[in-house]
Order: sequence, then structure tokens, then C-alpha cells
Amino acid sequence: MRILILSLILTITIIGCVSKPIYQENQKSENNMTSTEIPSSDSITKDKIRNNLNGTEIIYYDFRGKQVTYIITEKDIKSIEKTIMEDRIVWKVRIGTGLAWDFFFDEQGNEIILKEQLFIT
Repeated sequence: MRILILSLILTITIIGCVSKPIYQENQKSENNMTSTEIPSSDSITKDKIRNNLNGTEIIYYDFRGKQVTYIITEKDIKSIEKTIMEDRIVWKVRIGTGLAWDFFFDEQGNEIILKEQLFIT
């Protein structure tokens, strides 16, 4: 009997009592949201901006003066940050690296209010 109890204690100590986490209702998941939480308005706005930009054409001129058309893809969107411009809340979206642009959207993410090319041609 002693050997059985010692074996059981040793086994529990070595492998642990529970091999997998037990999830309870409303426990936070990997994306840090509980099952009853609603996505924040900021995350909804960011998704709206991503969807609006995906497939958008950017037209610029290269160093020779030749017109270039670039189509934005999901992987081109590097960051979306809330900021303040001229005393109002806007969303700054960085598109690309190297040949990059900053697009500024209104607070609701509906309208592009400014485009800045961050490279010189």
C-alpha cells in the first residue's frame, strides 16, 4: 500500500496533476478576449480601415517622372495608430517600408483626409 501511495505521489509530482489547462466559461483566451466580450470600437475601426485600403491604388511618379501605380495589399499595412492632428482624433496608417506613405483617416475610419508620401522622387 505504501509503495502504491509513494508511486502515485511521485507520478503526480513529475507529470503534474493536470496535463492541459481547464477552461472555464468567460475565461480569457489567447487573443485576451472573453467569450462574452464585444470587440472594441477601435478594433472595429482598424478592421474597417484595413478593408478600405486593401486593393486601393496609389499613384506616384518615379525619379524619371514616369507615373507608377501601386496597389495596396494587406501585408503593406504596417501600422494603424490613433493620433491627434489639428485638434482632432485621426488614424495614422503606415503603408510600406522604404517607399512608404502615411494615410490619415477620420476618427470613424471612413474617409482618407491626408496622404503623405515619405520618400522623394
